[in-house]
Amino acid sequence: MDWDEIMGIAGFAMLAGVLVVLGLPTLPSGQVLMLVVLPLAVLTCLLRRTRILIFLFIGIGWCWWSAQGLLALRLAPELEGRDLKVSGWVASIPQSHPDYTSFELAVQQLDGRSPGHGIPKRIRLSWSKASRIPAPGEHWVFHVRLKQPCGYMNPGGFDYEGWLFRHGIGATGYVIHDQAERLDDALRFPLLRACSAVFFAIQQALPDNEFAGVAAALAVGERCGIDARQWRTFQNTGTAHLLSISGLHIGLAT
Repeated sequence: MDWDEIMGIAGFAMLAGVLVVLGLPTLPSGQVLMLVVLPLAVLTCLLRRTRILIFLFIGIGWCWWSAQGLLALRLAPELEGRDLKVSGWVASIPQSHPDYTSFELAVQQLDGRSPGHGIPKRIRLSWSKASRIPAPGEHWVFHVRLKQPCGYMNPGGFDYEGWLFRHGIGATGYVIHDQAERLDDALRFPLLRACSAVFFAIQQALPDNEFAGVAAALAVGERCGIDARQWRTFQNTGTAHLLSISGLHIGLAT
């Protein structure tokens, strides 16, 4: 086999390893990986004809390690339901609803600890009747009540827990007693702030246009301005994916 064929087989083998892990109902423990996968990987290396399949086990190990790292950054069970102090940077464009505002926070410290085992790097918060809408990149401190990511398991329904996992969100919760304070002017996430500026400029330019949310989604990939009826139309026509990738494509083109 030439080099291109070897690389092609290796790529497919690694992809197959990733799919094996993704297809499992639960993530296996490290002990299972050591007792089952490692001996098979060693045996594959010893047999010359199957040596190329070592990439299958590399794919299994890489996917398992990545998933295990994300799970380790989920909120520790003993912190659920407690009043906690968290500081960090607003890491998404806040979504305004009639009774609350929701946004993501890149955690600096939670309960006096930096992100690590049991302390998420990113959380999703709701703030009821916020005294001020936080802007992307701003540095804030909140008093919150959190829980581990969870979602309904209805067949055919939206997998909210899976969405949180894919976005690296280790806890969800809400701001309590309206206790919040902006700390300083050390802004972060310049690209997110630029996208936010474009998003709100479109909203202001098209205040009464029902397609303002669609225009913003096509421009910067932010979909919070699209209502449920429009979403159903995009899903039924198979075009919903365009709203996810168009913002990236337009950014690359410009």
